[in-house]
Order: sequence, then C-alpha cells, then structure tokens
Amino acid sequence: MNLTSLKRTRTFQVIDTGLAYINDYWHYVTSTIFSADGRCNLEARIIRNYHAIEVSLCYSQQNAERGITTANHLVDLIEKYLLRYNQSRYIEIAIETLSLFLDSREKTLGDGLSLRDLKARIERVKSGLHHLPESSVQEAGSIKLEARRVRAMSSGNFESLLNSRYSVREYKKEPVDQDTVDKAIAMAMRCPTACNRQPSRVYDAKTESARQAILQYQNNSSSWRNDADRLLVVTSDLRCYEGSRERSAAFVDGGLFAMTLVYSLHSLGLGTCCLNLNVRPSVAKELRKALGMSESEVLIMLIASGVMKDHFQVARSARRKNDGVLINV
Repeated sequence: MNLTSLKRTRTFQVIDTGLAYINDYWHYVTSTIFSADGRCNLEARIIRNYHAIEVSLCYSQQNAERGITTANHLVDLIEKYLLRYNQSRYIEIAIETLSLFLDSREKTLGDGLSLRDLKARIERVKSGLHHLPESSVQEAGSIKLEARRVRAMSSGNFESLLNSRYSVREYKKEPVDQDTVDKAIAMAMRCPTACNRQPSRVYDAKTESARQAILQYQNNSSSWRNDADRLLVVTSDLRCYEGSRERSAAFVDGGLFAMTLVYSLHSLGLGTCCLNLNVRPSVAKELRKALGMSESEVLIMLIASGVMKDHFQVARSARRKNDGVLINV
C-alpha cells in the first residue's frame, strides 16, 4: 500500500487526528499553565476580574458584600503585575474600577473592617503609580443607557450597531415575539461557514423550566439570568467535518454564527448577553442529554435575550486599542 492509499484509510485518519489533538493539548498547556504569570496572562486575568466588578456595579439591587473577595484578588494581581512590568492602561482602568467599587460599597456598608483593609491596599497601589490619566476614569465602571436610544442606534449603520451593543443584564418581564427570534436566526444564517456547511444549531428555551434545566449547567450563579425571556443554546455539529485539519472548524463556524446571531437580535431591538459554556466534558455530556442533542454537537455558547428595561446600567467594558491588536508584517 503506497502512502497516498494509506492516507485514505480510517486507521491513518485516527492516528493523524490523535497526534493533532496531542499537539493541541501541549500547545494549550504551555500557553496557559506554564505561562500563568506572564505579562499577557496576568493582564487577561486583571481584565477578567475588574470586568466582574464592573458588572457588580450594574445591578439595580446590589448585594453590598458582593465583589469584596474579587476586589482583593484583583489587588493581588495588580501588585504582582507591577512588580514585574510597567504601569499600563489596563492597570489604570482596574484601579479606577476598584475606586468606584469602594465608593459604592462605602455608601451601603460604611467604613467596615473589610472595606478599610481594601481601601488601604488600593491606596498603597495608587501611591506606586506615576499618575492616573483622565481617560482611565472614562473607561472604568459602568454607564446608564436608555432603551429607546439604544434601539435607535442599532437600526443605523454597522458602526452604529457595534457601538450601541452592550451586554444587558436587566430585562422587562415581557415575552419576546417568536417572529423576532425566527428572523434573527434567519439573519444569522447569512454568516460565513467552511465551504457553506452550516453546522450551527440553536436550542431555544422558551419556558422557565427549560431555562432552569439549562442554567444549572452554566458556571455562573447570577440571578439576573432568570429575567431574560429567552435562553438560546448555540451548538455546532462535528459531523460536518472530517480529518485532523478540521478539528477546530466547528468552533470557528459556531463562533461566527453565535456572534452574528447576537448582532441580529440587537438590530431587532432586543437586549442580549453572552454566557460562556466553558464546562468539563462530563457536564457537557449531561447538558447534551438534557436537551436531546446529538453526541456529535459541541457546545459553543448561551445567549440570554429579552426586552430591555427603559433605563438600565451596563459595564463600560473598555476595549484594546489598535496598537495592541494590529501587527503589521
């Protein structure tokens, strides 16, 4: 049997795909676990934690104690970062977010021991900085939005659509029109996929019981998720692909579809929030079984969607500048 014939056999495909996954595993481990305190990893963890604090400032009914542990952990990360690297834009935003958090909690908790210690730690970090530019104040914390204005902006050009979309975590207790969801899915099907294979599927949880059945598997305990009228589970079917070269294509195609669906829902006037499905294989298996999915479907993400309140609060979620993203080669 010559090499060309061998490459067509299932045995070769199984071995080739296995080796590719081993390579993926080693690539992931060396890029994350073995580089846990590298600049990129530390910065990402800082962004993740200060964003969690931004989100905690958005709730109209705030739990006063919520976020103090996260805030202290964020200070730990900032101190570690500053010991190794120079002051950066995201350090400045993180510190401003901590200051806003502290102000918010002092109004409800007073000058308790936990806040006194946190305040002292934040002041120590601030004292070691050169300065805090005004731009960091404008990029930190949360902002108030008006649903009427958001809907007007989302119906404009594409740039306006992008700039008007935020993750919404406060919804009216109103049902979402089924025609709107159907139209958004039809719009999302216009997204590109590998060779037009269209592997995406959407599981639409319309009832409270269906939403609760899904949310027990999602690794976030925030109660606001119960307020969204719709919970959409986006998956991608592995049966649409073959061979080791396409082992990650389902996630690329599924991600493109999910993002297009989010923008489609937004363009039709609905609020949305993306919820991760970063779960262990055993949990993914349970969720697939609960929703009657095929074993060949991979979980991409959850999308909470509903009717926005007339006025609501959202995280600012500062974005990287082009010089931190664009690499000219």
